[in-house]
Amino acid sequence: MTKRKKILVLSLAIVGVLVIGGSFFLYTQSSHKKEANNQFESYTNKQGISPNDI
Repeated sequence: MTKRKKILVLSLAIVGVLVIGGSFFLYTQSSHKKEANNQFESYTNKQGISPNDI
């Protein structure tokens, strides 16, 4: 395998890992945000606080 081919394969592997890692990070952040919003709504409903008061 030539030096150029090794660099290309390594570059593609690094880009692939970054894309997969970034996708996973964005997915987990959006699911955490949804869960936090649901818990906040539940808490404010239990306390009898309207969204207009916040």
